[in-house]
This record gives sequence, structure tokens and C-alpha cells, in this order.
Amino acid sequence: MEKPNPPPFEIYLMRHAHSGWPKPGERDFDRTLDERGIAEANAVARMAASSGFRPDLLLCSSAHRCRGTAASVIEAIDEDMPVQYLDELYNSPVETYLAIIRAQTVTRLMIIGHNPSIEVLLETMIGSDLTASTVPAGFPTAGFAALGHDHGNGPTRGPWQLKAFLSP
Repeated sequence: MEKPNPPPFEIYLMRHAHSGWPKPGERDFDRTLDERGIAEANAVARMAASSGFRPDLLLCSSAHRCRGTAASVIEAIDEDMPVQYLDELYNSPVETYLAIIRAQTVTRLMIIGHNPSIEVLLETMIGSDLTASTVPAGFPTAGFAALGHDHGNGPTRGPWQLKAFLSP
């Protein structure tokens, strides 16, 4: 898989926070954050804001649990942050996520999406060894990975480096 090259220069990947099981008659898409998920999303959003991770654009799956996670991020980081809700980020393979990233022109991009795509995207960007050591039990709910572009990369290193990983 071809990794995106800048722009963007920073990419923030966040998995939606914890959600409850679907209610009777409810689709998976409609699941909302439960109390634990709201607390997770708020905590990680505050950590991201205090660490200076401020996206120029937030791309978010249109699923309800992702929208709930995005609400915490927007409140903690920037109420005026541009946000686009994309159906394409729901239940899509990593290739779709990569194509969406490649189409962006902003400097700092954030994506709120779903596993397994978020974890596979992280692995694609930084490699399997670093991904396995960063998220040995899998990409947690409300997990947040900050990736930066290394302008001085050599022939044996990829251009994307993990700057930080935040989790509740």
C-alpha cells in the first residue's frame, strides 16, 4: 500500500470512544457512546489539546459513536474547527482511508474512525513492529495516535513517525 506523502505534515488518528451494544431494532451505525465512552472521549480530547495537537481539518465517520467522539474533540480543541462527516469512513478498508488522506491539502489532519481500519492505517504508516509495541492489545477505544512527517528520512525509514500515543 502506498503511504501518503505530505501534505498533510501531521496526521492524528483516533478510534471512536466506547459505545454500548445496539438497542433492539438499532443498526450498528446508530450506536452511541455510553458513559464510559463519553468519559474516554473527553479525557483523550483534553490530553490532545494540552499536548498541542490541533488539526486544521477533522474528518469523521458519520456513525453516531464517531460523531459523539468528535463532539468531545471539537469542544476541547477548537469550537470552530472545520469538520466533515464522511460515510466512506464507516466500515471501509484502509485503502479508502488512505485515498481520503491523499486528497487533503491541509497541514494537520485528524481522522476519527473505526477498527480495524484505524489500526491497519497506523500499521501502514509506521510499520508493524512499532504498531505492535504501541498497541499490543489492539488500538483501544478513544486511542489517539499523532504522526509526524520526517523530512530527513533515509532509504530504510518511512516518512511517518509516531510522535505520541494517547489513551484513556
